Amino acid sequence: MKRKLLIIYFVVIMIGSLTSCKASQQPQEEKISEEENSEDKDIKLVLTYASGDASWNKVVDLVTRRFMEQYPNIMIELSSGTASSGAYIDFLKNKDAVGELGDILDIRNMELLAESGRLAALPEDLASLVNNSFQLDGKTYAVTATCLTQGIIYNKKVFELLNLQEPKTYEEFLNICSVLKKYRMIPIVVGGKDLWHMGFWVNHFFRADVLYHNSDWQLERSNGTVSWSDNEPRQMLSHLKYLFEKGYVVEDYQKISDSSTASYIANSKAAMLYSGPWMFSKITELNPKIDLGWFYVPDDEGKYIAFNDVNSGWAITSDCAKDQKKYDAAVQFLKFFYSEDIYSQVCSIMNAMPVTNIDIKYESEVQDKVLQDFRKKAILTSDQIGSYDTPENFQNYLFMYVNDYIEGKYTLDEITGILDDTWDNCNNKPKD
Repeated sequence: MKRKLLIIYFVVIMIGSLTSCKASQQPQEEKISEEENSEDKDIKLVLTYASGDASWNKVVDLVTRRFMEQYPNIMIELSSGTASSGAYIDFLKNKDAVGELGDILDIRNMELLAESGRLAALPEDLASLVNNSFQLDGKTYAVTATCLTQGIIYNKKVFELLNLQEPKTYEEFLNICSVLKKYRMIPIVVGGKDLWHMGFWVNHFFRADVLYHNSDWQLERSNGTVSWSDNEPRQMLSHLKYLFEKGYVVEDYQKISDSSTASYIANSKAAMLYSGPWMFSKITELNPKIDLGWFYVPDDEGKYIAFNDVNSGWAITSDCAKDQKKYDAAVQFLKFFYSEDIYSQVCSIMNAMPVTNIDIKYESEVQDKVLQDFRKKAILTSDQIGSYDTPENFQNYLFMYVNDYIEGKYTLDEITGILDDTWDNCNNKPKD
């Protein structure tokens, strides 16, 4: 009997001990779970982007705000630099030098950072969402955000009053300018106060007169096999100057900022503006009743050589990739950016064309026209002065010298010689 009681007593003690042990372990497990959740909530990503364009600022604000609403455990901190290409690249270099490049990058000239090892490879399930991406050694390092282009934005009412039609040749375009001038309407407004704005027209003729005939022209110029004094770049410069000489461009263009050009179209002070679809909203904000049109400037043979602007996009830094949770969160953000609902809003706000396969419904007919012309009429190129094959700093020198050439400070022979010397100097290859 004593033996039985002893066994029962021992069993009761063991059960009590196990129960006590389990009870003491339960709060510890809950504590670990709470710590893990707390750790997830501490994920913070720095998104570095180019500010200055109101539409892009709106896009960045919308996407980050909506993302944090859906993923409250991830915080996005914004860091911005000036939008103009040269200034923004310098901004990224300075940020990189002090270790503040961030985690997610709105990036231009993707090759520079990718080749220096500052970007992380992106996973295939992200890269496959986008039709345009930058790859190096078989790996994707950046995905294009949207696709933009450049062309003529015009006041349709003015064209209708003067019985003008969209041109099919460059001669017809010049005739339009002549008719507008005859009726004392400024044919073209140019925002020459912002030097980079001159690049719209400079690069139009560079694409039509030079790159169309030789897509490797910039590489060959660096190799010394072509020259700015050749027929094609001389034609480019002559085409450009002719518009100004004939009085087809507003006289005080050097005093007009890029942002002010919208008011010239909205208030019917000028009939045409060479820029991008992002200007539509700026013009209609000033004049909601205006009816805008769009066309590409045809070349002498009637071809539409158009800019396929896919040179900016998203990347993730190599520093971010060192922390797997941060990297995964950054990938999640980019997937969110391209999700159908969000991306439709992005393209609508930017008046941009999609780089995914989803259908975009635009609010304006003119943006639908841009998309149709882009897909059906245009001969596309993504290259221009200022792209990867352009020597560093040459772009700004070119725009400055072109201004001087238009003002008559240089002859055609003089400016082509200056541009050859400048190209070589920027390439650190002085001429013999």
